[in-house]
Amino acid sequence: MEYDAILYIYYDVEANLFYDDGWDFFNIYEVVTPNDIYLFKHDPGFRTFPHRSDRSILCEIVKE
Repeated sequence: MEYDAILYIYYDVEANLFYDDGWDFFNIYEVVTPNDIYLFKHDPGFRTFPHRSDRSILCEIVKE
């Protein structure tokens, strides 16, 4: 599947916060599912997920 855009989400391990270009996500679950977050935190092989409401956007989570 081809994606129209990539949303880069950064994860601050110490603060346990997700942000994008300096803006905190108040509800990360609007973007990705709880299962996606679980996979990201517990399996280093998972870091790209489709956007929850717009499947044409790929979300890539990066640890900071």
